[in-house]
Amino acid sequence: MSNAENTNVNSSSLRIVALDFLRGADIFFLIFIGPLGLTLCREFNLPAEDFLRGQLQHCSWSGFSTWDLIMPLFMFLAGASIPFAVANHQKQNWGYGHLWLRLLKRVLILWILGGIVQGNFLALNPNRIYLYTNTLQSIAMGCLIAYPIVVFGSIRTQVIALAVLLLGYWGFFLCDGNVTAQGVNIAERVDMACLGRFRDGARLLPNGTVQFAGYYHYAWILPSLAFGAITLMGALGAQVLRMDTPALRKVKILLLTGALCVVFGWLWHLLFPVIKPLFTSSMVLVAGGFSLLLLGGFYAITDVWQWTRGIGFFRVIGYNSLLAYCVSEMHLLNRIAPDLLFGLKQYVGPSWYAVIVQCGTFLIVYALLWLLYKQKLSIRA
Repeated sequence: MSNAENTNVNSSSLRIVALDFLRGADIFFLIFIGPLGLTLCREFNLPAEDFLRGQLQHCSWSGFSTWDLIMPLFMFLAGASIPFAVANHQKQNWGYGHLWLRLLKRVLILWILGGIVQGNFLALNPNRIYLYTNTLQSIAMGCLIAYPIVVFGSIRTQVIALAVLLLGYWGFFLCDGNVTAQGVNIAERVDMACLGRFRDGARLLPNGTVQFAGYYHYAWILPSLAFGAITLMGALGAQVLRMDTPALRKVKILLLTGALCVVFGWLWHLLFPVIKPLFTSSMVLVAGGFSLLLLGGFYAITDVWQWTRGIGFFRVIGYNSLLAYCVSEMHLLNRIAPDLLFGLKQYVGPSWYAVIVQCGTFLIVYALLWLLYKQKLSIRA
């Protein structure tokens, strides 16, 4: 046997480098690779431009792109942190009251930040208060569902709960005729009925009726079951990494499980389409499967084979991933690079200037993250 095959990972003493890498890589793709790629597509005639543009944007409805993986991977990684938080809780001999208080604090912070990032809460306009609209809020709901399942349930119980969440969500559609068309599916109708004027894009008309935006087709309340499911998939993936078993066996479990999830997700697509705005159960399997494949692959590279060159770059980003997400989504630092670099436009032309500004904006964000990382300061929910 090779050294890698004999390697065991202590369930609580070692930090999983692959999780740090994935967290940083996910944010890096969101705040730099995606915007830069779209800028290049807009400014230059790139080979396979239509394909690249499609992979850097959400599918309009049914289907799955690389960009569609970003949000589910966030949620998967949030779930992956749960077993470590529970283990730390047990190590410190804290009571369950402390654990639930930390969970509720996390949910509250994520919910408020989600409303701020969406551009609604800070408008101080009652007509722009929408209650459930953002990735951070979906992560909060996913954690709220998955946390008690992980705390009180065995691995077997967690797998059963995962199946119940996915099948239960599908069950709502089956009872409604399995309709997944925009605007008439049960998930959107539940949001309209429960959120009313507080649904994103809705407005209250003078006659007292609510007008819903014709362009908005994301759903949140029923998909919370799916949010809990993919968060639970992340927790299960982390528990595989914490197993007292040879490291390569863990890699094989993650890769095989991930591949099976992707295959079954696309088979399920024939009955219950992969639709990101509805976060359908088939989409959860596809996205969760890809997340498991990424976790298994990078665990082999960074933790088993110890190929960690350049990992520090992603660790800096991942260390303050919540701040990086908020800064990027709220465009807090986007004016600095244009103000500093506007003089270059006359020399490099508008196309290359747009690329340079995009790179400059990222470097400014990274500089902030690097300074905070060096001081071991982070904003965490």
